[in-house]
Amino acid sequence: MDRGPADLNPNPNAPEYLQPVREALFRDSINEAVSLLKKMQGPNSAIYQPLGNLMISQQLDGEVSNYERELNISTAVATTRFTVGGVNYSG
Repeated sequence: MDRGPADLNPNPNAPEYLQPVREALFRDSINEAVSLLKKMQGPNSAIYQPLGNLMISQQLDGEVSNYERELNISTAVATTRFTVGGVNYSG
C-alpha cells in the first residue's frame, strides 16, 4: 500500500528507547533523557519548531475590559481580544 512520499515509520526502533527515557527522567537525568529522545526521533523531527517570538508593546489610554484569549487547534490560530476606551482590539 502506497502511503505517499512520507515515511510514516522513519524509526522502527523508537519504542525500545521509551522506557530508558522514562527511567532517566525519574532519576532527574535530563541530559541522558534528551540524548535518548534524540535516538527515538526520526529525520526532520524539528521541522515545526517556532521561528521566533513576537512581542508587541502598546500604550493604551484607559482600562482594559472584555479581555479574551482563544486558541483554535483546528486552524492553529491564537487570538486575543479586548476593549479600551470604546475601541475593540483583536489580534
